[in-house]
This record gives sequence, C-alpha cells and structure tokens, in this order.
Amino acid sequence: DQKATEQLTRTLRGVMRVGLVAKGLLLKGDLDLELVLLCKDKPTAKLLEKVADNLGVQLAAITEDKYEVIQSVGDAAIVIKNTKEPPLSLTIHLTSPVVREELEKQLAGETLSVTDSPDVLDRQKCLAALASLRHAKWFQARANGLKSCVIVIRVLRDLCTRVPTWAPLRGWVIPSLLPFPGG
Repeated sequence: DQKATEQLTRTLRGVMRVGLVAKGLLLKGDLDLELVLLCKDKPTAKLLEKVADNLGVQLAAITEDKYEVIQSVGDAAIVIKNTKEPPLSLTIHLTSPVVREELEKQLAGETLSVTDSPDVLDRQKCLAALASLRHAKWFQARANGLKSCVIVIRVLRDLCTRVPTWAPLRGWVIPSLLPFPGG
C-alpha cells in the first residue's frame, strides 16, 4: 500500500538511456551521451532547476571530480560536463507521456481546457525526447539481439565520420536502411 501511494505521488518516474549509448553504438571519440528523465506531469522550469541543483549536490557527495551542471530551460534539458580532458557531456532531457497524450487528444479534435503553468517546458522539446525514447526502444527490440547488425551499423557510423561521401547517412538513417526481421 505504501509503495503504491509513493508511486502515485512521485514526480520523477524513471530515467532511460537514449541515443548512441542506448543502442550500443558508441565509438571511440563519442563524448556526448543522452538520457531522458520521465516525469509524472508536464515538466516545468522549477522542476528542472530543482533536479539540476540536486544533481550538483549528489555529484559533489559521491566524487571529488568537478562537474559543471548547466540548466537549459529552452532545451528542456540539463547538461552535465566534466572539467577535465576529454570533455564528456551528458544531456538529460525532461519529458512526460502527458505531453503526447494531450497532443493526441488535440489531434483527435477534443477540446481541452488545460491551463498549464507558465513555466512548463517547451512542448516540442518534450515531444522530441519522447521520440528519442521510441527510437531507442525500437532499436533495442529489433537490432540489439542481432550482434552482426550492431557491428555493421558501427562500421557504417565510422565510415560516415571518416569519409565525407558517407556523411549524409549520419544519425537515424543508417539503422532505418538495414533490414530487420519482422520490420
């Protein structure tokens, strides 16, 4: 009972790796990592500030290494950078499934009388974070079990980085070109 009540009242619901790290496609030199932080309700600037402040405190408590915690309200994200070489960067995007549900209701023609707080984070940034979650889940379901597929994608990513002719295939294009069983 207590756990169920706690789950209903908890503002932050979970965190998931997205992007290259979630897909197992990191190459040497990939220094930008991404996470998505799922919230119960639409994320606000106040929540972003609270999470960023708490992250700074927690990082200081668990390590002597110095990290810079940057709040980016415009990007609906928190960026954490280390202060030594190589310069690693972790971007934490805040979002909520409520953002997509509200959009689906609008597209279905339902009238909504939702009055958002003035500091709600940008809807498009939150939708983009939800899309990156779907991409990561799709990839994990389709390709992660196929070791050869992941290796081929890594090789193609390396080619895109090293050979300018291959550069247009960067990003989401490469995995979508490969045939997956049942896809």
